[in-house]
Amino acid sequence: MKNTDDVKKRIHSLSDEKLLEVLEESTQDYTEPAINIAKEEAKRRGGLEYIKQRLDQIRKKQLDGQKQQEQSQTPSGRRSFLRLFYSLLPKKERFANYPRLYVITTIFRTLAFLTAVIGVLGIMSSIFNTLTGSFEMGIVLLFPLLYLGIAFVTFFTISEVLQLLVDIEKNTRQNNETLFTIKKKS
Repeated sequence: MKNTDDVKKRIHSLSDEKLLEVLEESTQDYTEPAINIAKEEAKRRGGLEYIKQRLDQIRKKQLDGQKQQEQSQTPSGRRSFLRLFYSLLPKKERFANYPRLYVITTIFRTLAFLTAVIGVLGIMSSIFNTLTGSFEMGIVLLFPLLYLGIAFVTFFTISEVLQLLVDIEKNTRQNNETLFTIKKKS
């Protein structure tokens, strides 16, 4: 009798993971009375399915915590930069029928983004040169920056026009289908 009480205490003190292990994986390692006690303990804790769900939730929270920790280790400036970069890229769903146009649009958007970054760096360099006494160098740097600005506008406009053409095609197709449906009903 004392042995049964000891087994009950030990099984009662098991974690949910260990209890599941006893009931599902290690049944040959335990006696039948110990397995029956483990089944009773599982029922007391809400049943095997409830225990599995709870463990899955705990594992999911742990994985989410690990992902958040990994993200928090990424410098926030880099995260902001990447978020901005990806928000500037076109949405792939809009180009479902035209994958090559998606690639071309992405290239033009990336070129626009790169010229904008180079332009900002050039402006900072120009300001620095002007402040450090090399006024002529600062002025000389402004002319290429003007060309970078024009390149940015050009690249971004081309990518927007490509996206507009895809949107017009999609809208035209939807209108055509709607008109066909209306004509068919009448």
